[in-house]
Amino acid sequence: MIDVIEKTATTLLEQTPGIVIRYRLLRDVRRKMSNCPELQQAKDNLKYSQCIQELEQEQREDGGWGAFHSRSTRMKRKIPSTEVGVERALSLGLDASHPILQKVSAYTLGIMQGDILFPDYHEKNDRWQTGMRLFLASTLSLIYPDHPALKDDRELWHEIRGRNVSYLNTPRTVPDVRFSRIRFLGCTRFRARAAV
Repeated sequence: MIDVIEKTATTLLEQTPGIVIRYRLLRDVRRKMSNCPELQQAKDNLKYSQCIQELEQEQREDGGWGAFHSRSTRMKRKIPSTEVGVERALSLGLDASHPILQKVSAYTLGIMQGDILFPDYHEKNDRWQTGMRLFLASTLSLIYPDHPALKDDRELWHEIRGRNVSYLNTPRTVPDVRFSRIRFLGCTRFRARAAV
């Protein structure tokens, strides 16, 4: 199977694919070493990608793309939130060394450290602060999985997971109503079901 994938990648590379596709094939499929001249040239050519130029143009001075988590439908922007901007940058082959991701990392850390205000509307519930930290930490971890600023957040989520597993393993005599997600045509719907 690996041979088929590599042969397909070679065939695609011979057909002069787009800038991003060429780079991703060389880096991710052909697994060229970072010091390979062909890979270095492909990485350097990313600056000519229209999609990457769009990311740069829409990125704000502070490093974000407007709202952090909430996607704005009113604003006519191609990048509706900072989370989407980071996901798009990574899917286009950018890594932590690229200025776009360096800028958004500094912005995210600034919010996490309290130096920059979280740009989204603050929901009025007791889970908001925890959810906001989750949005920030999970986005930063996409760029820097081992960043030291993520240590406390990881510990919190390990604790939450442990409590949930413990709760689920506790026998109950009274039926307990839970909500389960059902994916239907791209929407998440909830339905109650009795726990056994």
